[in-house]
Amino acid sequence: KQWKITDDTCPHRLVPLSEGRIDENGHIECPYHGWTFDGSTGECLKIPQSTKSINQELCSINTYPCVERQGLLFMYPRPISQVGLLPKEDTIPLCEPLNDPDVVYLDVSRDLPYDFTTLLENILDPSHVAYTHHGTIGNRNWASEVPLVVKGSPTLNGFNGTYQYVPLSGPLTKNSSTSKVERESVFKAPSYVHHSISRDDLQSWTVVYGVPTAPGRSKIIGRFPFKFKTKSLSSNIQKVVFKYIPSWMQHMQQNRVLDDDNIFLTLQEERIRTMGAEWRDYVLPTRADLFVAQFRRWIENFGHPFIKNDINIKPAVNRRKLQAKYSESDPLRNRLDLLDRYSQHTLQCKPCLDALNFVQLAKKVIITVGFLSSPLLRLFLLLARKIGLLKQTMTISI
Repeated sequence: KQWKITDDTCPHRLVPLSEGRIDENGHIECPYHGWTFDGSTGECLKIPQSTKSINQELCSINTYPCVERQGLLFMYPRPISQVGLLPKEDTIPLCEPLNDPDVVYLDVSRDLPYDFTTLLENILDPSHVAYTHHGTIGNRNWASEVPLVVKGSPTLNGFNGTYQYVPLSGPLTKNSSTSKVERESVFKAPSYVHHSISRDDLQSWTVVYGVPTAPGRSKIIGRFPFKFKTKSLSSNIQKVVFKYIPSWMQHMQQNRVLDDDNIFLTLQEERIRTMGAEWRDYVLPTRADLFVAQFRRWIENFGHPFIKNDINIKPAVNRRKLQAKYSESDPLRNRLDLLDRYSQHTLQCKPCLDALNFVQLAKKVIITVGFLSSPLLRLFLLLARKIGLLKQTMTISI
């Protein structure tokens, strides 16, 4: 079996093919009228309402090149019929530390109510952590100068930079030194960012893929590799504990961190849209914003990576003008909706959904047992009292 990626729109009446099924022959079947498509070529194989030959120019769907690497599915956003020569695989933005057998890591993903460029801009900004994530992974008292440096000249493939700082003690490490360490930040086009911190006892990475899912919407795929450098008993215990903590428990913490940003980043994006503003309207007087500015300049210089006007979309999709601008977003949304972990994460995460179902089942069992045990308990106490009286009577008789 292999992964295949196609358009999600049936050319017949434009309903989503994702609401259909994979039939017994491994083909995509539209849920509305049963039109059937080959997932590899996009060819329309069957129109149940017609016995005539099928016009593939009108009735087929686009398919896209894709490959699975490191447990993720990567696609090249051009239809296979128009690609010609595929880019080299070494252009796929992979997380190199995951190839190290000594590395342990956790993954988390979540649908976000703002654009992927807003997401990556936020990830590339280390200075917000102290305030935005105060009480989760940050502390206001940690705020200080952040002298970011971009290394070399940005290219089509992205850019990288560094900054030096004095690390603070955390749950995995202790620090009594005042010496600075270097943190490396990397943007790999079109949507990969990582931060790497290396210390004497630990090397850690924060890896983020920003995936556009709709205008004003995105998905974050976060990967957090850790490598314990020392071979002490303490580091081995930490490694084992980290590796075997249930995914749902780790995801609870990661989602708390994502909650910190969700409301005001959505409102920021909405404000930029309604004001007709752009990133150059930001006031950026310090080097702490250097990576943010560099990322926005990269988009200006090389183009938005997910909006291409030269792709020939098939007629059915053209008529609907589905090439929406990514700057558009929904009206201001309810704050509770913005923090809706259930629809943004849990429904798509098997460990978390299984844990939730178990808790809900346990709750029902406890309520049922409590309900049943209440009259049973009274009956038991009544019988116990009668037995006690009987024993007392027998004792007096004897």
